[in-house]
Amino acid sequence: MSPSPSSLPFDDAPTGLSPIVPAVESPSPATLADASDGSDGSDAAAARRAREAEDAHWPGARRQIAFLTIIVSLLVLAVLLGHRYLPDVLGFGSLIDTFLPWTAAPLLLALPAALFSLKKWAIGISLLTCAVWAGNFAPTMLRSGGSGPADIRVLSQNLSSGDAGAPDLSGIGQLAEQRGADVVVLQGLSKNVQATDQTAPARYPYHLAMYEFVVWSRYPIGSTQPVDLTAGGRPAGFVQSGAAAGDSSSGTFGGLLRFTLDLDQSRQVTVYAVHLPQPSLSHSGFGVARDEALEQLVSDVQAEKSPNLVVVGDLDVAQTDRAVRPLLRSSTGLVSAQAKAGSGFGFTWPATFPVVRLDDVLTRGLTPVASVVLPAVGPQQAHRPIEADLKF
Repeated sequence: MSPSPSSLPFDDAPTGLSPIVPAVESPSPATLADASDGSDGSDAAAARRAREAEDAHWPGARRQIAFLTIIVSLLVLAVLLGHRYLPDVLGFGSLIDTFLPWTAAPLLLALPAALFSLKKWAIGISLLTCAVWAGNFAPTMLRSGGSGPADIRVLSQNLSSGDAGAPDLSGIGQLAEQRGADVVVLQGLSKNVQATDQTAPARYPYHLAMYEFVVWSRYPIGSTQPVDLTAGGRPAGFVQSGAAAGDSSSGTFGGLLRFTLDLDQSRQVTVYAVHLPQPSLSHSGFGVARDEALEQLVSDVQAEKSPNLVVVGDLDVAQTDRAVRPLLRSSTGLVSAQAKAGSGFGFTWPATFPVVRLDDVLTRGLTPVASVVLPAVGPQQAHRPIEADLKF
């Protein structure tokens, strides 16, 4: 007799079903990757946070750049538009006028910075300031210069320098011959002025050496008269002919040397060789002595009766300086050879890297045909030579 089902143990009861096992969730690929290398996940998160911080930083940096750009552009714009209205207290107005073209330097930095900032106000104000600067100086920069036949070529240089060594007069003579100059006007010689006769090239048979001035000429030199502009325009002496000039004393003085050139029987030119006092900052202000001498020069030019007049030399005044305006007014009849027939600004000082034009050739009764700035002769020279072609 087989046992009944109730008498069999439960564990030994036969069944056709497998035991139930709880399901386990499979890990995702990302979890597996993180589990395989936890450092990769932390690096990615750090990089993401760095990008977010960088993105948050640039808007603030651009705002700061835009603000600085606007300030710089507005300051330059104020100088360009208002410099002529600045009172010339202690001559600082004249000093600002002198270096006005160099307001382009901050604009060369301001405009790219404004574009980088992506701020419309900064870009607009920078472009406006650049447009005002271009309106003032683009015509000067774009001048191509003149050329053509001329009746007389004038070469001039201030030979003064901070070095105690003697100027290279032989080099100046070679340059004058190479350029075919008809008259050479030198200023700034403080000693041994008469010795220049020995260094004058054979091209120039007529010489004049007086005070700080030396003149070599292809044409006969007529009457000469030095005038001390710092002494109220009083003549420093009168010499009737160039041959007697050797008796004159040497040394610098703030003035001019008036002489005449006889090109032929019908054409005569009166020349003012000029070296005005150097403008400098002092207790009296910037360029006070220069301005006083300049006023006297204007009076002498207005009183000059010669129809053909050339004022040449170191004027120590820039074309942008308000102090030069009386000299170029209609009452004097003078025009700048550089402004009429030169190219660019024609800077002459300092010779190594010129930043301002202190030397010029001004004419009345003669037409400027060309005006150029020549390379410096010798390393000791403070000024570069200038040259102008003139015709009747």
